[in-house]
Amino acid sequence: MLLPLRLTSNRSAGGAHQNFEGIRYHRWIAEFSALMLVINQAFRDDQLCVSSGIVEAGCKNAIGARLKRGGMHWSIDGANKIAALRNCILSNRFEVYWYVRTASR
Repeated sequence: MLLPLRLTSNRSAGGAHQNFEGIRYHRWIAEFSALMLVINQAFRDDQLCVSSGIVEAGCKNAIGARLKRGGMHWSIDGANKIAALRNCILSNRFEVYWYVRTASR
């Protein structure tokens, strides 16, 4: 559960600052960070990638190379459709995509 980022500061009678929401938020961040370390280690143990660089490079190659050619202008709907088609071609699933697409008509 995400906690609000709003931090409050109240002065008690003794003048000490109390920031209960901030403390709760920082505790949540610490617990989430510990959980992510465990998950990332499990992925590394299975030799899986835990960074986004490979995904970003794949998107640049698969999508950007097709949509950003000179003189091309795309609507959002058209770009989504061509991206889906391009991904099917590059992942060698075009025949399955085409079969499902024609069977549903």
